[in-house]
Amino acid sequence: MMENGDEDKADEGSVNENDEEDDVAASEKSEETPEVPSSVKKLLELARKQSEQLERLSIIASPRKSIRKSTFTAGAPFVSEIEPAEEPALDPVKFEQKPATEGAAPLKELQFRASISARKASLKKTLTFAGYAKSNFRIQTAACCMGKLSIDEVIKMSKKPIREPLLKKVLPRDKKDAVAVFAHLMAYMGDLTSSDSDRENILQLLSGGLRIYEIRDEIYCQICKQTTGNPNSDSNARGWQAMAICCGMFAPSASFLPILEAHLEQVVSGVVGKGKHAGSVTDPPRMAAYCLKRLHKIEQTGQRHLLPTEEELDAVEKMGNISATIYLPDSTNKTMPLDPMITTEEVVVKIVQMLALSEAKYFCLCEVDENQEEKTLGSRTYVAEVKSIWAGNCFPVVIDKFHPLNLIGKKPKGRDHTEPNFGEETLNKIFERNNEGDSAPKLLFKRNVFLDPEPGVTETVKNRELAVVYSQAVHDVLRGAYPLSEQELLMLAALQVRAETGSNSPKTVKSLIMSRYLPKYLLEERQEERKSALVNVLSGLPLDPSPAARRFDYLDYLKTQYPLSEASWFSVKYEELFLIVRHSCDPGIQ
Repeated sequence: MMENGDEDKADEGSVNENDEEDDVAASEKSEETPEVPSSVKKLLELARKQSEQLERLSIIASPRKSIRKSTFTAGAPFVSEIEPAEEPALDPVKFEQKPATEGAAPLKELQFRASISARKASLKKTLTFAGYAKSNFRIQTAACCMGKLSIDEVIKMSKKPIREPLLKKVLPRDKKDAVAVFAHLMAYMGDLTSSDSDRENILQLLSGGLRIYEIRDEIYCQICKQTTGNPNSDSNARGWQAMAICCGMFAPSASFLPILEAHLEQVVSGVVGKGKHAGSVTDPPRMAAYCLKRLHKIEQTGQRHLLPTEEELDAVEKMGNISATIYLPDSTNKTMPLDPMITTEEVVVKIVQMLALSEAKYFCLCEVDENQEEKTLGSRTYVAEVKSIWAGNCFPVVIDKFHPLNLIGKKPKGRDHTEPNFGEETLNKIFERNNEGDSAPKLLFKRNVFLDPEPGVTETVKNRELAVVYSQAVHDVLRGAYPLSEQELLMLAALQVRAETGSNSPKTVKSLIMSRYLPKYLLEERQEERKSALVNVLSGLPLDPSPAARRFDYLDYLKTQYPLSEASWFSVKYEELFLIVRHSCDPGIQ
């Protein structure tokens, strides 16, 4: 009996030792690899499943089943699947032996690109507005009873204003703004009686999206709702016009953007809507494609900051163009029809192609204000945004939380009901533009990068660019952009007369308009005296039969007298510096 008891104790001791060893091993393991939270595990598992799904789609749809394996096992650098590398050159001898392989590489390339498109399309099909609403919309109750509405009823057009936002994520402070936006949308679509005009209602809606980032998804969801199952063709058309206007002003959040793109693509393909209102004023599939185009441009270039003009709203509603007059340095101008989403960089490309110049990277678009001061516009600046500044649409109007309608024209305030600080310069420009006698602002095409012509540029193109640079130099001299003396200005005027007339005869000067050759401040007094001085300088210049050489002489002299004449200038705003003097309470410190 004692022996058995001893054996049991020994067994218990060994078990305890093993348990202690297991505990130590477990603790060491936990110290080495800490436990991953369950939420992270779920995300990793979801990412793994999506990766496997994409891999299966790639294997099924693409003939390049082992593209990843072959790339890495060969030891070659990674090549993106989106832009496949060029096929290796074929040996001429081997190519003659196997003529059946001719054209195989282009076919594989087309099949691969088709597989990419099919993969994207399959992923977009899984995203729907109804699915998003099911997870993110608030529970809506019917007005006549306490029952809950189904998701199909919630996402359909409503004939009555909403009492709370559609989305759960709308903050309490923004609820009244979101409800007010829906009322403005209904009024714009003609589904709600309002004393305000359609323009005022759509501006209120845009103001909410521009001012309050948190309700942008709410605005897009409201428009999607009002254009889903809408039995009224006119109301549905106005809803799609509101969608197009918003898509060109601000983008939704990154989480809702794929949903909105998928919804618009499904409307374009007819999956959503099923051809309803096909004969309406605004065909939904055509308008949805227009919305996608504007939305993609906003994603690439950035959102707008100012309210659109009346001209822009009319153009977007009709899917048309706005007009803009572009001036050249020689005072000639051309009025061009432009897309409402066009940027200054794209306008420059159009003008360069129109004038048959070399490259657009050497040129820019400038804004000339009423004081004839020039400011180089950024390449990503919307032309419509510049026109909004000229129209004085700098401040988005306010949506009152208690009286959402009839508020256009009220004094603009921030969300904290304080005056927004946009800078004194902006305010002064807005007010000065309304003064009588001020010349209207305009857009000016200029060259801002001065480099030697690249190899391969023809003489014809060089002469065209020389004409642009010459006229630009004359323009800058006449507006007083360079600190030049009177004698230097007289020499430049004489070189200009010779470049444009090809003559150095004194009789030539008598028939000329002097304001085209000398700055205005020189002609305010002693005009005849300066005209005689110009004749003397001109008569001393040698004749040159080449127009290009005469223009070069003008540019060379200007560059000699003012080396920065071919420099690019940019407007800089200096920040105000304040010197803070701290008075110490310690009597020992002076």
